[in-house]
Amino acid sequence: MSQAAHRYAEAFFELAQEMNQVDAWKQQMDQVAGVMNSVPELKSFFGAVKITNEEKKELLIKSFEGRIDETCLNFLCLLTDKKRINEVSLILKEFHSLCNAYHGIEEGVVYSARPLNEDQMKELEDSFKVRGRNVELTQKLDESLISGFKIVLEDEVIDASMKSKIARMKNELLKERM
Repeated sequence: MSQAAHRYAEAFFELAQEMNQVDAWKQQMDQVAGVMNSVPELKSFFGAVKITNEEKKELLIKSFEGRIDETCLNFLCLLTDKKRINEVSLILKEFHSLCNAYHGIEEGVVYSARPLNEDQMKELEDSFKVRGRNVELTQKLDESLISGFKIVLEDEVIDASMKSKIARMKNELLKERM
């Protein structure tokens, strides 16, 4: 991540704290990030040099006015003016992480061979709550795992994949041969 993206996210987070809007803005900016990430044409539009900042801001206003807080919309327009709107996904991801850290939520990744549904993801996150940890997991596919999953948090790895079970069995069999 660029240092500029981190600085913008940090400044916006500090403003959210000052205005006591951390939760509301996190939710709103997650929606913005969802839109930006789900429509690939937007990335091309905001990255295009031939499109003026005014046209880019006009699209932002038409898309989000009345749907997100005015300060959030102004922040997106500021990113456009400062020619940082093409980094909006990185900035919003960092803002999301800062909000999670503020609330003591650990972020992790769950790797699985097949997509997990919302209930399965919630069940995995809830399994950490039993141990007194609040965790938010994002999902990434890794077909090499064969089945099962692997969770990677900052301070630990939980590997319940078939790939790791096969590797452990192989090691046990090799130990017995010696």
